[in-house]
Amino acid sequence: MINSPVRLAIYQMRYVEALASVRYTSYGEDGIVNGVDVVDYGYGEQELLETDTTAAIAMGMDVSMITSQNIKRFPKLAEYTKN
Repeated sequence: MINSPVRLAIYQMRYVEALASVRYTSYGEDGIVNGVDVVDYGYGEQELLETDTTAAIAMGMDVSMITSQNIKRFPKLAEYTKN
């Protein structure tokens, strides 16, 4: 179980352009946004998506994801949604 605060938002909606679109927001030591990157992950890139996303969370980034898939398809990310 993950016990630290996590800034992760997953929006499940009709989205057919890719497996998922993920926005990564990083912050400087002063708390001001340092950079924003958006990555579209194609079908078949599930492992890369989960690796990138969990690494970003571990580095303290905000992660927002849009996908049409059920969160259960992403077992590493599903761990963050458990109570």
